Amino acid sequence: MNTARSISAYVLSKSEDKRLHWQKLVKLLFLIDVAACSHDLVGEGETLTGLSYLAEENGPVPSGIEELLQGFASAGDFSRDGEYIVFTPSDDRSPNLDLNESREMVVKQTIHRFGIASWRELSEITHELPAWLLTERGNLIQPELLRYPYRFGRPELLS
Repeated sequence: MNTARSISAYVLSKSEDKRLHWQKLVKLLFLIDVAACSHDLVGEGETLTGLSYLAEENGPVPSGIEELLQGFASAGDFSRDGEYIVFTPSDDRSPNLDLNESREMVVKQTIHRFGIASWRELSEITHELPAWLLTERGNLIQPELLRYPYRFGRPELLS
């Protein structure tokens, strides 16, 4: 399983009914990547999930979002239910992140901090990040911009 899918499986397994609106899932993946980049846990030009993001009007979305969502639908442990991605594991085991301790901690802390927010609330948060604000709409967000987790005008650290 690729990194984006294994992290997605983990995120979904932590949700109450193992399902999330697709927009919430992609916003959480973005915030995980911001946290990992800001802690220098990935190489230059890389993201933890392996995804690249476009700065669209509705916020950052993975490049190739349709392929990503279709990939979820065709993967054995995922299904689509309208706007929702559902994690349907073949057994009761929790998904293995297969990450080093620091990277796994970033994933868990991001889920803990932002997992209770709605996708709309996560959208508002991501709209205040330099990565989205400094990238022209429709263009690829440069991974270097993910290293800045501060919201403009607010001193709190997101990760």
